[in-house]
Amino acid sequence: MSTQTAKQLETEKSTVDWAARTVDIKHQGTAIVLPADPGDMGLLEGAETLKRAHKDAMQQYSIHEHIPVHFFDGCVALFAVMKEKYGYVGTQGKQTWFGEIPPQLLHIKVGPKPEDFLQVPFGQFKLPGVDAVIETKYDVVKGIPQLAIVGNVRAKERKIIMELVLETRKYAETNSIYKGRCVKLERDESNGVDFSSPLEYFDPFSGTEIPIFNAVTERLIETALLTPIANADVCRQHKVPLKRGVLLEGPYGTGKSLTARQAARVASENGWTFVLVNNVKAISYALAFAKMYQPCVLFAEDIDRLVGSRNEGANDLINEIDGVIGKNAEIITVLTTNFVEKIDKAMLRPGRLDAVISLRAPDEEAVERLIRHYSGKLLAETASLTETAAKLSGNIPATIREVVERAKLGMIQRNAGAISTDDLAAAAESMMNHLAILKDAKEGQSDPTVDELLADLVKQVVAKTVKDTFNGDLHPRLFAPK
Repeated sequence: MSTQTAKQLETEKSTVDWAARTVDIKHQGTAIVLPADPGDMGLLEGAETLKRAHKDAMQQYSIHEHIPVHFFDGCVALFAVMKEKYGYVGTQGKQTWFGEIPPQLLHIKVGPKPEDFLQVPFGQFKLPGVDAVIETKYDVVKGIPQLAIVGNVRAKERKIIMELVLETRKYAETNSIYKGRCVKLERDESNGVDFSSPLEYFDPFSGTEIPIFNAVTERLIETALLTPIANADVCRQHKVPLKRGVLLEGPYGTGKSLTARQAARVASENGWTFVLVNNVKAISYALAFAKMYQPCVLFAEDIDRLVGSRNEGANDLINEIDGVIGKNAEIITVLTTNFVEKIDKAMLRPGRLDAVISLRAPDEEAVERLIRHYSGKLLAETASLTETAAKLSGNIPATIREVVERAKLGMIQRNAGAISTDDLAAAAESMMNHLAILKDAKEGQSDPTVDELLADLVKQVVAKTVKDTFNGDLHPRLFAPK
């Protein structure tokens, strides 16, 4: 380049301070195009701008982005998006001071059946066309384990990574493995929450058990619990809040677990998520999960273990339900207890719970329906059950079912093809006798061991010796005056 040309280039600077302006760099055509607004950019200014743009593109940035769904939901979403974008998903080992840590394959349940699972890679990923390596990690955010995508990337690659994050979030929102499904939060004695393994699903349509209650109780359950789930749109139209609290109370065996299964069926049929909590220590986790996957029914059993008194957690639970869920949430919280007398009054006060439903042993009419349900087609529709139903009234459904099973055995013994009223009467009589014996029996009775027999014999010998020595007097004859 001649001296004249170099001087010419130096003078080709405009009056615009291009170093203080942001200039977009585009790849288009076969010519280098320099800005002309608000003035022509000189060649040296263009070269300096390109150097600055190159420096900015090579700048390292740290990213730490979360997928705002449950951890395993996020893992499945990332796997699906990467497979769709790049055609494959491959991880690589991570180098540490202690050697290379191999990549992992997570076994994730995606449904209730044994074959409903995916194996999803977890660890470090090398994306095509990207120099940086990203890594998936595990973070707990506001009580919910979430997938984190982390790494150090250059500015020019940051857009690619953020597009991957945004697409993963969108996929998780529309293709969740948990939303609208029935899941269980498994028990963990350490803190009530097991973050180490995927959530378990359950199929509410398996089995033939259905809850059959006294007529008044059935109407209360239908109105307070099932109607909002099955008619959510109508409730929204009439501005009926879908944030509701229901307490089911009653003795063992009166149908609380069957009510959970019934509610899960209705939830599944109407697009609601259903969460069964078998450990009240996990209630905080469950509430956060329900909020993330609403509309949701949260069913927590044996709540009396947590809220026996205000000092033991009742106040905390009340505040947590109100605080975590919020007024506009669409979460129906169903709590159960076998000991309602242990629940603090603050918990039972109207305004805290929308309904308290007492489940009791079935009356005669409910017993008759239970007998017909368990008997199925083996019992004639015209069979009279008045006497048997009256005898069994007040017993829990499990007892009624056992009576029907005994009646079936009577039918088989007669080599008949249907249950007769006599079969049911005999089975009911044997059950009442069984229950009477059970009522009078003492708990904890067992045959004495050899050691216990010897100890009892020693006691008898000592007692007899003392009696003979004292001879009924205040002073033993051994020390009586001669």
